Amino acid sequence: MSGLIPLPDEHASVGAARMWINPAHVVTATAIVDRHHEPPRLLVELKLTGLNISRHWLASGTDEELQAAWDAFAAQLAPPSE
Repeated sequence: MSGLIPLPDEHASVGAARMWINPAHVVTATAIVDRHHEPPRLLVELKLTGLNISRHWLASGTDEELQAAWDAFAAQLAPPSE
């Protein structure tokens, strides 16, 4: 499944993907930090070509852990540098 990005499942084992997305189909991706939970949760609001906007869990943890998770996700969306 080369080129696809896994979206993790909050309730599955570590590394289990709930859904796989093609980065070429991402119109927008917005980071949302939900501080109503302990520990805080990082969600990504995605708009994919042909689909409605949806929110997906990426990580839970400290601000530093959430930032690292967002950076890793965003790096997967970026086109490969030549």
